[in-house]
Amino acid sequence: MVVLAAVAVLALGGLATGLAMSAAAHVGYSRLLTGRSVEFGAAWASTVLAAVLLLGVLGLCWWHLGTWARRQGHDSHSVVAKLHVARIRGIVTWVEAAFVLTAVASIAQLVGAVMGSTGSVAIWAPDFNVGANMAAVLMIAVTGVVFGRRLHHQ
Repeated sequence: MVVLAAVAVLALGGLATGLAMSAAAHVGYSRLLTGRSVEFGAAWASTVLAAVLLLGVLGLCWWHLGTWARRQGHDSHSVVAKLHVARIRGIVTWVEAAFVLTAVASIAQLVGAVMGSTGSVAIWAPDFNVGANMAAVLMIAVTGVVFGRRLHHQ
């Protein structure tokens, strides 16, 4: 739960960053400023966060779910095991939501990077890295949600 709370803090910090950047702008719409605000606001959505933190939490849930599911039976420990299984499945649901949120933020980061760029290829060069990050985050997020769904049905 601490990891999920940390991801939520990162997401809220990114939102605050984007809002602060856009509020600091002069009055009127600027595509470049809006794009940079969105890009910096979504910069927290990284491959490292998705792979190491969220997949790591999902792996721990898988391990604990297997351990507690085997302990379910007809004895007095069965109730405790069932409560643990229910708790773990609840955590898996939150991890899946974090995967989706991270994927959406990585897409927003790419959209912001493209909006905030000018037409020159040299200026677009960092956007390729943002695009690669988005593709990697999407692959990890889809994998995480698929395995999370399997854990729910286990």
